[in-house]
Amino acid sequence: MKTELEKYKEKYPWLAKAKFSNAKIKDMGDYVIWENGTWENGIWENGTWKDGIWKDGIWESGIWEYGVWKDGIWENGIWEYGIWENGTWKDGIWRGGRWINGIWEYGVWKDGIWKDGRWESGIWKDGTWKDGIWENGTWENGIWENGIWEYGVWKDGIWENGTWKDGIWKDGRWESGIWKDGTWKDGIWENGTWKDGIWKAPVGKSQVRIVPYAHDKSNPFIELYFHYEIVS
Repeated sequence: MKTELEKYKEKYPWLAKAKFSNAKIKDMGDYVIWENGTWENGIWENGTWKDGIWKDGIWESGIWEYGVWKDGIWENGIWEYGIWENGTWKDGIWRGGRWINGIWEYGVWKDGIWKDGRWESGIWKDGTWKDGIWENGTWENGIWENGIWEYGVWKDGIWENGTWKDGIWKDGRWESGIWKDGTWKDGIWENGTWKDGIWKAPVGKSQVRIVPYAHDKSNPFIELYFHYEIVS
């Protein structure tokens, strides 16, 4: 007489090839639900993960509802909530939870807390970035607490501290940090160090604090012209 687990392994060959322990699995006909247990290694092809510990392996597709991801490769799927400790995220949708460390290659981040790691590309919609390296991508909204921004497009949000190396800032509030280079289009600058880049006043009336011109300190003023909506 075959056990339920033996039947599942026979029906889903990818389960038979994987290594796991204390698994509580439910068969839903054309996919499985992982209710709890520890995934040691192997390839997860599809299904819903409700809770448990993922130690290592490759996740190809499916829905992650909750649990702890320790290491491995996430190729695609939907992450609802949980704790990501380390590993490589290649693509997919992150809806909530806590990211502790790892490499994000591409995908859509909707909400959650990013503690540390390297973001290579993708779309950040909302959440809190605590520290790490942002290489490229689009930031739509959220709170940036600290870290290094190498390049990308910032649409809106709050920048609390960190180093901005290059990119396009469209709107938002800059509270403190170091701006090395890039293009500032609009927003609120409260404090920080501006080293280089392009800035122009937004259309309309602006209040600008004048400091001595760095290349001619005897003359504190320089005449600037801003041109908008020029059509050739």
